[in-house]
Amino acid sequence: MSKYKSAQTIILTGAGTLAPNIMSSASSLVSTSRSFADFVLACTFNVSVVAGKSVHLYRRDKSIVGANDAPVPTLTSYEHKYVGSFPIQLGTSIQYIPLNGVAIPNACEFYLKQDSGETMSTGYLLHMTPWDWAPPTA
Repeated sequence: MSKYKSAQTIILTGAGTLAPNIMSSASSLVSTSRSFADFVLACTFNVSVVAGKSVHLYRRDKSIVGANDAPVPTLTSYEHKYVGSFPIQLGTSIQYIPLNGVAIPNACEFYLKQDSGETMSTGYLLHMTPWDWAPPTA
């Protein structure tokens, strides 16, 4: 069975650093008719992190009852909807880490939170490729 993919887009750009255990700012609004998405996180750390740590991806659903949205995640708590993790490799070189097959609603935004113990460098990118098992309807 083939995947019918939409174009890959960058939905979150880290304008600043991301400290451990702090929620990132929101991604751009994702509005799609696709049911799934593949993500790639591109990130670096100034200090080598311990292998086995992760950057976690959270989703905030939009327009869940009419125009009402799910609550906004806070900086240190209420993460809301966990959807997966990007395992961090040992080292300070740029890492491109995939997370595939994430279910997505028609409208949402995403947040990152990492537990490496080190600060993630400025300029991290979250890429998203929406897809479905069937071609889009006309």
